[in-house]
Amino acid sequence: MEAYQEAAELMLNKFQALSDAAVQQVHEAVDNSLQTRLSLNIVAQAPVIYMPQHSLSNESLMIDFGRITLSNYFEFVNPSKVLPDTTIPVPDPGIMLEHMVVKLENLRLSRVVLKDSSVQAEKHVLLPINVELKTRRNLNPNIYSAIPILLVNGGLNEINISFSQGDYRVLQEVLFDNFNDTPSSTKGSVKTTPVTTGSSAKSTNKKNKTQQKVEEKNTTENDNPVKIAVSFDLGMKSVILNLYTCDQPIAEWHNDFPEDKRLATFNLKQFNVSGQMASDSSSQFIAKLNDIKLQDSRPGSNRQITK
Repeated sequence: MEAYQEAAELMLNKFQALSDAAVQQVHEAVDNSLQTRLSLNIVAQAPVIYMPQHSLSNESLMIDFGRITLSNYFEFVNPSKVLPDTTIPVPDPGIMLEHMVVKLENLRLSRVVLKDSSVQAEKHVLLPINVELKTRRNLNPNIYSAIPILLVNGGLNEINISFSQGDYRVLQEVLFDNFNDTPSSTKGSVKTTPVTTGSSAKSTNKKNKTQQKVEEKNTTENDNPVKIAVSFDLGMKSVILNLYTCDQPIAEWHNDFPEDKRLATFNLKQFNVSGQMASDSSSQFIAKLNDIKLQDSRPGSNRQITK
């Protein structure tokens, strides 16, 4: 009996020592935590979508989503650190944030001629653009709600579109011919089923249950404080749209349009959208536009109002 008690006490002492060591390791890990816990760098070639005029046509629209880059890292914020978008201190023992960057490079829209499943000629409609989004996610919103759960920033520099009469024709043909190029299907007969209404007593019970659910939902919402779920700030420096009244032969697709064929130029500068959405489904949006201009570029238009 004494030997059993001694063995049990020895085992308990070992468990206590292991527990104390584990607690000490956790404290050391928190105190000496690195800013980067996990880092990802994923690069993938995005898909290319071809939309021909119809199943037998070699003229097509091509949407190339370019290259997608995804990278992220985790940041442990100590109570002594002050975040740039709030003055409320971080509580003990700290919070964890996830930072992520998503890049979409060389996204473009083109008009192409296909032959044997390969591109023989290409004419840019939307010149290649680059999009970059930066996100910051609060992984401890229940502990620290002074910052949004998800913060999104980013945008793009310039969108340059060159659109001619021939491009408009191909776009219309894709919309009407391609989407209608489907085999005819027979419509089955639809059987109607009579709907019976319940008694007034069932309607009253259903109304009472609905009212009870609404009251429970309101009580739950009052218990949980409103938090900022998403905050975003997206910007775009400029959009340039050039319209032309002609079409180029395939052999001249690599050349610029002649200036005397220019119809109009649309220019939009400094467009920004920001806002936030709260956990109670409320939202706030702010849109800012610095300058917008539409200019008539037809020959002889200088004798009249052109802007």
